[in-house]
Amino acid sequence: MNGWTMNGWIWAMPLVAAFAGWALGRLFLFCLFHPAQPVNILGFRIQGFVPRRQDRIAAGIGRLAGRQTDILKDSLSSIDQASGREALFPFLESHIDHFLRHKLGREMPMIGMFIGDKTIDALKDIFMKELEEVFPQAMERYLESLPDHLDIERMIRQKISAIPPARLESYACQLMGGASRSISLLTAAVGLVVGLLYLTFICISNF
Repeated sequence: MNGWTMNGWIWAMPLVAAFAGWALGRLFLFCLFHPAQPVNILGFRIQGFVPRRQDRIAAGIGRLAGRQTDILKDSLSSIDQASGREALFPFLESHIDHFLRHKLGREMPMIGMFIGDKTIDALKDIFMKELEEVFPQAMERYLESLPDHLDIERMIRQKISAIPPARLESYACQLMGGASRSISLLTAAVGLVVGLLYLTFICISNF
C-alpha cells in the first residue's frame, strides 16, 4: 500500500509541480503591490515591491520624460501647421472682433464713436494678417524657452508619487492586460517541465 501510494505521488509530481509553479506566479504578481503599507513580521519590514519603490520609480520616469523635451516641442510646434491654425485662428478672430466692437468702445469712447462696421472689418483683417506673420515666430520663441520655465521631470515625479497604491495597481493591471495570465501559465509550464524531468530521472534511476 505504501509503495503504491509512493508511486502515485511520483506520477502526480508533474501536476503538483505545475500547480506550485502557477501558485508562485500568482504570488509574485500579488507581492508586486501587496502589502501596500509596510508590515513588520518577526522584525522584517515587508511591503509590496511597487509601493516600496514608488518614489524611486516616479523619479526614474520623471527623469526619462524630462529628457524628452524634443517630443513636447514637436507636439506643440504642430500648432504652427495649417491644421493647428485652422483650429486656433477662428477663436482669435472672434476675440478680436468682440474687442473692436465692444471693449474698444468702452475703453476709448471717442474712438468708438468713429468706428463703423467697415472699419472694424478692415482692422480685423489687418490684425489677422499680422497675427499670421507673428504667430510662428512667437511659437518658436516660446518653445525655445519652454525647458527653462516648465519642470517636466518634477511635475511627473510628483504626480506619480501621489497616486494611491490601489489605483496604481489598477492602472498596472489595465496596462498588463492578459500578461498576468501569461505569467501564471508560464510559471505553471515551467513547473510542469521540472516535474516531468524529475519523473524521468526517477524512472531512469529505477531501471
